Amino acid sequence: MILSYLYSGTISLEQEHPTTILDLLTASDELILLELFTHVKEYFFEKHNKWIRQHPLQILYHTIFRIENCLELQDLCLEIICENPELVFGTTAFTAIEESVLISILKRDDLQMDEIDLWDYLIQWGIAHTFNIKSSSNFNPSLLSQNDLLELSETLKNCVPYIRFNHINIKDLPSRLKPFEILLLNHKKISSITYNNNSLINNINNEITSFPLDSKIIKLKHVAHIARWIDHQEDKNNIRDYRRLPIYDFKILLRGSRDDFSASDGENNLRESSKLCRIKPENVNMAVFCANMRGPCFGYRDLWMPNFNNLAINCDSDCNYYNGKIIEPKNFDIEDYEVFQIIKRE
Repeated sequence: MILSYLYSGTISLEQEHPTTILDLLTASDELILLELFTHVKEYFFEKHNKWIRQHPLQILYHTIFRIENCLELQDLCLEIICENPELVFGTTAFTAIEESVLISILKRDDLQMDEIDLWDYLIQWGIAHTFNIKSSSNFNPSLLSQNDLLELSETLKNCVPYIRFNHINIKDLPSRLKPFEILLLNHKKISSITYNNNSLINNINNEITSFPLDSKIIKLKHVAHIARWIDHQEDKNNIRDYRRLPIYDFKILLRGSRDDFSASDGENNLRESSKLCRIKPENVNMAVFCANMRGPCFGYRDLWMPNFNNLAINCDSDCNYYNGKIIEPKNFDIEDYEVFQIIKRE
């Protein structure tokens, strides 16, 4: 194909598969055929945008990561992965990812994944690369000896610094960080992890100062989304960084499984502190309230939750007072609900 271009000065890409075009892009860069490279890159962006969004990791594998003139394509692939981490993490291809690509993902502020889950995946990747285990997702860390952990530490030495331990809930430390205490000590991420009656009582290093989110439902990425709404950051180019600690505290006021689904004891707090976006301006007083024999109600049947013997069944959802439907099903059951007071940090 390149020989044809060199002789004729023209090239046709309409019938070529995206992977073939990627090969051509790489070859034209290596041969310093800048005019051809620019043409192929522009064609690839314009004609195969959907394929790019479905195969970002394959593109990064395809040496694009090493081509300086492909930074725009590289950034797009990383952005796609951060928005849809399931395209990479948890797939069979994940443990084969190159360290340089993995580090580029770990560096991103917009990676939409809880840090403790990211840590688990990093351990899987490290085990696969240290002990040549193809499938490390079900590997039992307790089988690792002290020497094994030191080898694993060496494998992960360039990656661990990009894990943001201050995002990890302290409840996850005993079960998901404690098995790798030697590794963390080796990287000076902690000074010690000690226990009293199976509960964490000492964690000296200030880098592990977990974000205090008391929730059984939402995670840090949801907190980031809500913070964006509060700050009116709807523009994609002005998205709050998911992996930076939020500037808001989320104080739990009510939890159905803890406080009773009717939430009668918390009615006053709920009315005073709750606020929901996207209520129609003329219906703002009905944004959220408590009714007799119900839990929190949003609008007029926009989202209503009856209370029957502390079980939330036959919930209703319609579109009346809100600009859009809160939840798609008209009738549904729930397992739990939570109401938070959101307080901006000083």
